[in-house]
Amino acid sequence: MTNSRLLSDHSLWPLCTTLAEGPQSLSQHLEMLAIWNRWFARNQPFVTLRLYADPLSLEQAEGTARATKKWLRDGADQNIRSLVKAMVIVIPPESLEAMKHMNVEAVFGIPGGIFSDLQDALDWIGEHRHLCDLPSVETVLQRLEQTAEPLPRETRSTKR
Repeated sequence: MTNSRLLSDHSLWPLCTTLAEGPQSLSQHLEMLAIWNRWFARNQPFVTLRLYADPLSLEQAEGTARATKKWLRDGADQNIRSLVKAMVIVIPPESLEAMKHMNVEAVFGIPGGIFSDLQDALDWIGEHRHLCDLPSVETVLQRLEQTAEPLPRETRSTKR
């Protein structure tokens, strides 16, 4: 069985980060929805940086689509549109071709993007710090290194 992990961090609020590594179970997915609900309960605007460490972390376990649709119908859709000021998603480079048709703005109605390079995603956040009083890119990177070590090589930026 392949190991998996799911991490979340809101210590740099209003920036909330998540890291998924390995195949995510339905229970892990439900925990992630509960984490989002706790962020929504603050009733404050925020930006989310979602990191997917490997292709397996992007796969959906049976039941996750149904649970997500219900969660969205139960109010998460409105919360995303009113409280989430941007969503930045980082995926492994080898998954980019399969996800090139996905668009954060079209799906969620908020600014954002899907990136295959962490530094590109952080640069986007840096250019959009005005959306929410976001920490500096350097601060975000330092926190990611503290929280997500060992961050898989594929997710780390090769740029400096």
